[in-house]
This record gives sequence, structure tokens and C-alpha cells, in this order.
Amino acid sequence: MKKQFSLEAMTLLYLGGVPSLKVQGMPKKSFTGCLKNAKINEVPLDKPSHTVGVIPCYEGSFEPGMYFAQEAGYIVADSTFDTGLDFEISFEIRPQDLSNVLLHLGDKTDNRLSLYMDSGKVTMSINNGAGTFKASVTSPGVLCDGKWHTITVSQKRNAVHLYLDNETKQTAGSNSALRSSTKASLYIGGVPDALEMPWLPVKRSFEGCMKNLKVNKKDIKTLKLHGAISLSRCPAV
Repeated sequence: MKKQFSLEAMTLLYLGGVPSLKVQGMPKKSFTGCLKNAKINEVPLDKPSHTVGVIPCYEGSFEPGMYFAQEAGYIVADSTFDTGLDFEISFEIRPQDLSNVLLHLGDKTDNRLSLYMDSGKVTMSINNGAGTFKASVTSPGVLCDGKWHTITVSQKRNAVHLYLDNETKQTAGSNSALRSSTKASLYIGGVPDALEMPWLPVKRSFEGCMKNLKVNKKDIKTLKLHGAISLSRCPAV
């Protein structure tokens, strides 16, 4: 029996994978590789309305890590933790741009921590309700040098510390620690458009590679992607 394929009856078309739908016989693993010239009845498809984990096609070698493409994107850690306790967030970056958002912790304007690069200077901005505290570190060299650089944010007792390559250290004041909050979200590489942050001098999402993202020296088990990001590999230099 021959079945007719009707475009009029089709509301959504997924390429490369499907959301978490219980579709019998559908593989759970998404397509890996390059795809171009997608057409239906010889008509090219329009630009996709939404992408998840889709990065530009790259013909070359790869290495382990997360790759943030030029298009804006960010990651949300699928867990929350008490910002009132001591904590440490560390990661390595190999940036392709010197002005962008690195991470943001918190959902409220009066109890949050933002970390960003502005012309190569790494700055941490904190507001715990008692005021705004800042600390900045600058690498002796250029961060866009094709090498990995380690950044660590550490809250101990009443202060928050910022480290770059385990050498340069700055502290954001003696009373800069965040207040206790059990619903603090961690955004990596950027922030949602709906999260207004007028205090940030840069708005661009991170562009480049990131790896060894750890909270309290442990890997984050579950990450939610928003945009053109690969969790498993980045282009080798």
C-alpha cells in the first residue's frame, strides 16, 4: 500500500535527533557529523527556528571539551546549591574572543555572582544585598593564545576569591560572600535573554572551548544546552 506524504499535515520537522519523546523504535542517540542542503520536494528548508547542541561543521581534528560556537548560547547546570556555604567553581578556557560572559550564579539581582571577560581582563562582580563587590585579574600574556587557561572562583568564609592560571589572585572584599540561597542556578558561557543584568558591561556569550568544569572539585553530572554548543568535543589547535 502506498502512503501519501502530506506537508500540510506536518507541524514540526526534527533533523539530527528528537526531543525526549517516547517514540517506539526511535534511536536515542542523535546524529553526529555534518549535514547540508536539506530539502523537501527539492525545496530548501528555511533557517531552523530552534537548535540544540548544533555547531558549525568543522573539518579537522577534535579534542575533549565543550565548544561554544560564534552564535550565542549558554549552559545551565541541572542542579542548585546553597550559595551561603563555602564553594569552588573551576574550569579551563581557550577563548576565541576577549569580551564575553563566562558564568553567572544566582537568579536575583541582590544575591548573585557574575564572571566575565572585558578586553581580556577577567572580572568577578558580586552583589549580596550589602553592596557590589568586584575583583579583576589580568593575564601577563594574551588569553587568546591557543592555550588553556584555568579560572577558579572560591568562596571561603566571608570572602570570594578569583584565581587565573593558579597564579594571579584577587579577593572581592572581606564581606563579599553570597547569602544563603537553596535555589541558585548556575549559567555557563552566557545567560538567557530574559535574565536582565544591567550591571554587565558585556552581553556576548562565550566563544571558544571550555573543559574540566567542576563544582567543589566534582564534575557536574547534568547540563542543559541552549544554543550552538557541543558538550563532548572542541576543535583542536
